[in-house]
Amino acid sequence: MARRNLWRASRLSSQVFFNRSEELKGLRDMVSARDGSMVLVTGPPDSGKSALLAEFMFRERQDNHTFHIDMRSGTFNTAASFGRELKAQVLYNFVPAARKFLEKLMNSTEGKASMESGKAEDEADEADEEEAGAGFIKQLFKDLIEAMDAIEKVEGTDMQELLKALESLFAGWTSLARLVSRGQGGYPTLIIDEANRLHEWSLSESEEENLMTLQAWLIMVTKQMGITNVILCSSEDFFKFWVEAHFGKDRYMVGVVGDLTEEESFKFFKGLLKDRDVPPGMWKEIYDYFGGRINSLKHIARQLSWCRNDEAEMQAAWEKARRFMQAKSWAEIAEGMQPENLPQKWTRPVLGIPFAEDRLKGVSPLWTPDEFKLLLKRLTDAEGGVCSVNDLRQVIRKEALFSLIQHNFLHYREESLFGGRDLDWFKGRFPVVMPVSRPKFHAMKQNLRPEKNVNGKCLYICLTNSQNRSRCQSEKWPMDWG
Repeated sequence: MARRNLWRASRLSSQVFFNRSEELKGLRDMVSARDGSMVLVTGPPDSGKSALLAEFMFRERQDNHTFHIDMRSGTFNTAASFGRELKAQVLYNFVPAARKFLEKLMNSTEGKASMESGKAEDEADEADEEEAGAGFIKQLFKDLIEAMDAIEKVEGTDMQELLKALESLFAGWTSLARLVSRGQGGYPTLIIDEANRLHEWSLSESEEENLMTLQAWLIMVTKQMGITNVILCSSEDFFKFWVEAHFGKDRYMVGVVGDLTEEESFKFFKGLLKDRDVPPGMWKEIYDYFGGRINSLKHIARQLSWCRNDEAEMQAAWEKARRFMQAKSWAEIAEGMQPENLPQKWTRPVLGIPFAEDRLKGVSPLWTPDEFKLLLKRLTDAEGGVCSVNDLRQVIRKEALFSLIQHNFLHYREESLFGGRDLDWFKGRFPVVMPVSRPKFHAMKQNLRPEKNVNGKCLYICLTNSQNRSRCQSEKWPMDWG
């Protein structure tokens, strides 16, 4: 547990947060409601979703009613492993803060007055006023202390018993927040980062039942009982369809963390370089190539920060970084031309099967090379590479289109309750798909122009041939890509 928390602290400290006031407000508005919310935070890779969650938790630190499971920090594909981590995070984050707040409330003038008067937050409801009498409040405090003690006694590997104990704790805590503390103690909020790994839950029959139990519990404590908030975060766009299938479309809300605007991108980039000047021409090249993808800009800024404040040296460093990204992006897009050679996605372990090749079950690509070429043509002809799903389904099979999303060749976006300002310009019909990143958008254009040669060889043949790929990527690539 200590090692995992050190790992998490190290990882979160490397996250860069910048100008996400709208997204923070959206999260805060959703989870401060009294009826429980389930929120899916999505967006393209490297757009800063984890940094947003880290900033949100930091700003909520006074109440510390959040508890966070980072699915990257371990393997949580069974009820025992997930339950153990869930218990650890509740005890490490929520319970200490809850005990401290409860003690403060009981000893405060306001708390004593509340215990004596039993005034309810909503004075319009006389029944609630009667229920919130002095005896009820005293019993509520006692029940909460007992519920916290019960969490510590539950065996962490017994997920079902743990969920029952958490239900009791959160129900009591939410009653306290509504009736006595006027929401000051915060509402319990479970954050699961990289939540798409819930799909990696074991396929064994008993574990399938445990996963269904967890799903039912998440629905119950959010939409049915309204005692807990749940934030699910993922860069895997296909996870949205998984959530919809397992929870129902009306049981969650969507927030998007998209790319920064050009003005925001420049301020962010310049702030990272500090005392170094960014040549205007270089910045235009950087933004045209990467757009406002926050972690990509951070990576380039780090490369340039190692240079002296010399324009020629910085330009050389930028060109080297761009050549590497061009080759990498081109190779990844070219792989889509040969779907039969791609590995399965969303594999799930089948515990108890002795042979390694039979222990994983996943989904193979479902598109054809011709469909992939047609997709590239449609995306590269569209403004900004953004196409309506409804339009694409007229020319590409539904299963092929969603398989491309599942295998991360496309970024899927629908209208959301907050965020997604990078597509404010789009006037077409949502949902839409687009390249996963700006470099891959440029790579899609190049895949449609196989006449480009390196040492007389077609780039497509060169980059999709595993024997030649490493040698070709070390060559000096043409600088006019993208």
